[in-house]
Amino acid sequence: MTMIQIEEGVKIPASCFKRRGRSRKYPFDKLKVTNSFFVDLSSGTSKSPHALLNSIRTSASRYSKMSKTKAEYAFKAYGTGVRVWRIK
Repeated sequence: MTMIQIEEGVKIPASCFKRRGRSRKYPFDKLKVTNSFFVDLSSGTSKSPHALLNSIRTSASRYSKMSKTKAEYAFKAYGTGVRVWRIK
């Protein structure tokens, strides 16, 4: 069996931190406290307002954890889409 060596001080390439070419679907990184955005259902999705709300809620939670911002959001489903507010 080959021995695997542990090395110190090897820099991590910047390419390891890229999002693999995907752009963010929702602009959580641009929201300031009390700002909001609206996702209109007519923008090409076949989801119901509540399914869209759950999808956005999951994305917001994932963004907060990955960015370590501890941001909090409020969500409201309307007949035509979902509004998201940053509250913290």
